[in-house]
Amino acid sequence: MKSTQRSNAVLVALAAAAIAACGGTPSTPTRTDVPSTSASSPAPEPPRVQPTIAAVVPDAVWTGGGGWGTITGDGFEAGAKLTLGAERVFGFVQDSTRIIFLTTAQPAGVVDVTVENPGGLTSRLEHAFSYVPSDGFELDGVWSGHVGSDYEIDMPFTVQHHTLVSLSCGTTQIVAAPLSVSFKDGEFVATGDDGLRLSGRMVAPTEAAGEISSASCPASGWWADRRIGP
Repeated sequence: MKSTQRSNAVLVALAAAAIAACGGTPSTPTRTDVPSTSASSPAPEPPRVQPTIAAVVPDAVWTGGGGWGTITGDGFEAGAKLTLGAERVFGFVQDSTRIIFLTTAQPAGVVDVTVENPGGLTSRLEHAFSYVPSDGFELDGVWSGHVGSDYEIDMPFTVQHHTLVSLSCGTTQIVAAPLSVSFKDGEFVATGDDGLRLSGRMVAPTEAAGEISSASCPASGWWADRRIGP
């Protein structure tokens, strides 16, 4: 997923058919009509494309859903269907080599990843994706966050030893002094002066999403990828 914008678009293909009607003139007794033998040839079917899955990043998410990831490979077509285990999930084909997907709540376990192109050809990567509890995720690190109605504002923050040491919204520094972070079972919250409240949940080992309330930042949802480990 691109770090500057979260894509949540759906490509819709529209087809239109036109039916032409034709008529004739009555025949006379001295004229013999010959039925037309002309017929249009059916259009050839487009060639089917074989998709190939190379990798899935990340390869694990929280069982509660809300995570996102990227499938890389080749031969992906617009309208391709994506299945994680037995569950169809939302997938957006960026191009022939990349699919962005969102996860739903699923039981803990390891599943196959399957991509099916509109022509029916499929690619399956066995045991490639896991649903796991979030209590083992680590919050510490440098996070590249985005906030706003279209996630258009950068919101970088850094957590060290469960302490929020820096937080910015656009070009405005919000946290000037370290703030303690309450972190349990994948959920976290930090509060500070001027009504600041940053809350969120780890949805994957390197992904988090939540809400921010601050006079210096739009009160709205945010998402973030951890760029650097603790």
